[in-house]
Amino acid sequence: MLATYTLIAALVAVVLPVLAQTNTPFWKVTCNAPIFQGRVDPIVSPGVLSSHVHKVFGGSAFSASEPTRLPSEQYNVTASAACTTCSLNSIDNSNYWSPSLYYQHLNGSFSLVPHSGLTVYYLSRTGTTGANKTNPNWQPLPKGLRMLAGSSSRRSFDSTDIAQNAVSYVCLVKNGAAPAQSPGFQTKDNFCGNGMRAQIWFPMCWDGINFDSSDGSHMSYPVGTDNPQGGDCPNAYPVRVPGIFIEHFFDVSAFPHGDGTRQPFVWANGDSTGYGYHADVISGWDTDVMAKAIADPTCRNQGDASQCVNSLSEYVKSSSQLGVQCPIAKTIPLTEALGVTVPLARLPGCNPVTAGPAPAAACSSPPSASDNSGVFFVQSVWNGLYLTADYAAYEIITASVHPANAVSRQLWSYDTALANSAGYFPIQHQDTAGYLSAQSTLELISVTPQQWELWKPVKSGNSTAFLSARTGHYLTINTDGTFAYTSTTIVPAALFNLVQPDGGHVNAKDGYNSVVAAMAATNTCTS
Repeated sequence: MLATYTLIAALVAVVLPVLAQTNTPFWKVTCNAPIFQGRVDPIVSPGVLSSHVHKVFGGSAFSASEPTRLPSEQYNVTASAACTTCSLNSIDNSNYWSPSLYYQHLNGSFSLVPHSGLTVYYLSRTGTTGANKTNPNWQPLPKGLRMLAGSSSRRSFDSTDIAQNAVSYVCLVKNGAAPAQSPGFQTKDNFCGNGMRAQIWFPMCWDGINFDSSDGSHMSYPVGTDNPQGGDCPNAYPVRVPGIFIEHFFDVSAFPHGDGTRQPFVWANGDSTGYGYHADVISGWDTDVMAKAIADPTCRNQGDASQCVNSLSEYVKSSSQLGVQCPIAKTIPLTEALGVTVPLARLPGCNPVTAGPAPAAACSSPPSASDNSGVFFVQSVWNGLYLTADYAAYEIITASVHPANAVSRQLWSYDTALANSAGYFPIQHQDTAGYLSAQSTLELISVTPQQWELWKPVKSGNSTAFLSARTGHYLTINTDGTFAYTSTTIVPAALFNLVQPDGGHVNAKDGYNSVVAAMAATNTCTS
């Protein structure tokens, strides 16, 4: 089976780099796996392909949304999620996302950097004067609220700008003293052997009217300070909500860096400075439960939601529940190579690497598909079905999928760097980086490939058969969609076509209008 993300448990124990306030509401939500990764952003680019790749966590009702959908309608969609990849069951179906991180090799190609989870801190901060200090009157996130922190185009740093101070980084070194957190990447001069942490504060003052705005002006950071962690809310933003502070962990240790010669990491938006880090939130919170948490005297200081006995504790997932897979409810038919297994010649979309100090310019051409060379679908010649990863069981199944609706969990690549002398090598899953393994059933394995994970592609005309190093038999598909390794010859059921993806698309309709209509009917008053 695929390994779960293990770094997060160790990393969240690192001292929280925020100013302490006592006896104020405080809890955290941990997210151990993404719900989706690709060029989708329902806030900035609803209903269309977004400009760069994001890694999305949280509720299973995530989608590209639609341009005409109102924030209140989107809340109903988000809150309807059947599950979440984060740690609170049913009450927080929010979606949290930020750009994916890439490593730029010396030859200019890009590899996706593995992440180790996300932690979301809800920290209710007081102001410094008057009622802001004595009666902050925190309110739960309103239904329909969506927020963006940071700027994708930023490539320089101004320490007097509170919004720019909201972004910071911590290099988690294995030995010696760690560098102080900084507003940009620290990986030129430091080797982050225990990972890198990207951090961002969201504004905590709401205008009380608008749930969204094209320029983010419905929210504000505190005034009278250059510190985003607390202060007085402006008069035009009278509603104080819990401050959201996100830590995103990345396992950068496998990539050479820190020797002082170059800074090799780049965000998916082409930012090599770190100043262009940004994050988004669409709230899917049960507002009544959040209001209880804010008022809960047991929900203070430590951040452990299981200790919030009057509000959150009953919703905290157990360790066994955290291990249950939560797949996205409605698949998004994007099939771009993301650099998970095969380095990309360029970043997905139109995102040339820029180091500033001028802001990154908007791309003059529309977003283009990724470099999809080296990845492929595996389609049975015998019955036309595609080799597909079943995330719920970590097994491989087949599904009758028309190419127009193919999804990234059907993408594969060869890891020829691990080929043995007999010409056998692993077949790697594009979405999870797991390896195809000839266990008793055909599975995905995330360990270092052994004999079970080695295959020899054998050409037969325009098709390919896969010979297992473990069994000495060819992979064949059964009539029920399962697989076997019983044939010593290439039979029709052992033949597959390798089909290169075209990048896929974002559907104009995301499939959630029935949810919107149902909620509208429920909320309609009749005389």
